[in-house]
Amino acid sequence: MPHAIVFATTLSPHDSRLAELAARWARRRHATLRLVHVCEDARAPAVLGTDEESLLGDVRARLEAEAERLRALAGGTVNPHLAAGSPVSALVSVAAYEQAELVLIGDARTRRLLGTTAERTSRDAGAPVLVLRSADRLAAWLEGRRPLRVLVGIDDGLASEAARAWVERLAHDGPCEVELVHVCAPDEVHARLRLGPPRDEHQLSDEARTALEGEFARRHPAPAGWRRSLVAARGSPDAHLASLADRSDVDLVVVGQRRSSWLERLWSGSVGYGLLRSCPVSVATVPASVVGDGGPARPPRVVLIGIDFSPASTRALVQALVLAPPNATLHLAHVLPTLATPTEVAYAKADAWRRLKALPLGARDAPAQHHLLEGHAAEQLLALAARCNAELLVLGASQRELGTLLGSVARAVSEQSAVPVVLVPAPRA
Repeated sequence: MPHAIVFATTLSPHDSRLAELAARWARRRHATLRLVHVCEDARAPAVLGTDEESLLGDVRARLEAEAERLRALAGGTVNPHLAAGSPVSALVSVAAYEQAELVLIGDARTRRLLGTTAERTSRDAGAPVLVLRSADRLAAWLEGRRPLRVLVGIDDGLASEAARAWVERLAHDGPCEVELVHVCAPDEVHARLRLGPPRDEHQLSDEARTALEGEFARRHPAPAGWRRSLVAARGSPDAHLASLADRSDVDLVVVGQRRSSWLERLWSGSVGYGLLRSCPVSVATVPASVVGDGGPARPPRVVLIGIDFSPASTRALVQALVLAPPNATLHLAHVLPTLATPTEVAYAKADAWRRLKALPLGARDAPAQHHLLEGHAAEQLLALAARCNAELLVLGASQRELGTLLGSVARAVSEQSAVPVVLVPAPRA
């Protein structure tokens, strides 16, 4: 099926300028432009497409004339679509029918109880939605007169991977200057990494910054020339992204769009919705479905193995050595049990360190790293996995744990881990 770009028009002079941009963009992508207008006349749902349609005046003729103007201006295929009822329902249904690769909407920030047309379309559409604040900069980019300056807000979710992938596709349409930006609260980052409170609530420690930058690079590989930035700040990420876009003279802000209910948005907010309301430049929201299954898998480069010196963990180490290529970095971690006296703690540390170092690893290109941790086993392993940017966790589990996974370290790690977890059973007696 041919690709399509959907553009929502009110047939106003302002939207005519934006429609020209949409037509040129569709022509650049060899896509059909679907020009959608929703008639606001209360009689439209009853008379549209009937002999009584003349009651609506010349709205269909005006839409056809606009489509013909765009064909003459940009070339390519422009198909008009006149609808009645909810603008959101019309755009979402047309985008789904056309399997649209993009939905373009002019800026209209009139507030309603459930959000603007742009906000509600970005929630319900299965395609990226781009709200155009101004056509001038994007038109200059499409005409090859200047690069497009793009800021991509990212986090550790699949929707952010979709946003980054969509911008990679965007760069095929014309030159882009891209910056990937992750806004994070230092106290939350330090708590997740089990590093203790930061000295400054507005600054990351060097260890936390190094861990985040590694995680950033692993989750969001970027083409040459793209920049990455960490912004340590408290408060809503959308406010910081909008402010950064304004200060940096950015042309377009792109973020991933998660599906959420109206109650979730009311309670916790949404970066995408916040930007659609407040960002001074054009905004695109990209649903996670854009990246599909995430592409082909590859061998892990960093593997964390939980070691408790049981037969199951010994077997887990053997399995990890099979899964990890010779150049992968191995992290062997043992979590010390809670002990009563300092003497017991000192002895346990010395004994565990000796046993960790004695574990056979075979011939490997990179030396293994060993860790002794204290505290709740699952929490410590998950925090270490984040700090060392592990791409795979391997744990041993008893037959009972594998059968029930109730209250076990294996269950807690597998439920909360951001990366794949392999559970290796102990040998049967």
